[in-house]
Amino acid sequence: MSAVLAGPQVSPRFALLRDAVQVNPKIDRTALTDDTQVSSVTMAAVGAASGRIDISTVRLYAEVKKGYTHFRNGDVLFAKVTPCMENGNMAVARQLKGGVGFGSTEFHVLRPREGVDSQYIYYCVSSQTFRKEASGHMTGAVGLRRVPSAFTGPGCSSACSRSTSSTARTAVVSSRSSPPSSNRR
Repeated sequence: MSAVLAGPQVSPRFALLRDAVQVNPKIDRTALTDDTQVSSVTMAAVGAASGRIDISTVRLYAEVKKGYTHFRNGDVLFAKVTPCMENGNMAVARQLKGGVGFGSTEFHVLRPREGVDSQYIYYCVSSQTFRKEASGHMTGAVGLRRVPSAFTGPGCSSACSRSTSSTARTAVVSSRSSPPSSNRR
């Protein structure tokens, strides 16, 4: 599966997905006040296997600053809980109110590193191959199983060290530095 750095056409190189994204990164909250309007995204607002996301719900930051997963424009939301992960509830967050959103704690947030196109990260993690491998790494009781952040995160030891030959977690990365406007939505 692939993640591609955006920019001029060059020969791609391969990298692990964990090297192409930050998993569950922080957002800059310094500009957010309690009365700032932000997007609110429930699991139901992210389409199954469609990449669609409904960002029409707006809430005050004071209502969502605790107990919710935070993300910003360009981040990829990845459902970590069953059956949503298997169904492909994943999307690229775009056009968020104030550029930030807060949503279900059942999302992992994948923030592409500089020069990596979020759409390619979305294609990678929403593929059947990736979801099948992720399903095999789920933990928890039957009926409420979750993909651990270690599955894609740089802080992992066993899961990521075993993934060096894994097609599902290998990203196609080129040495592009600035994304062309046609690759962003």
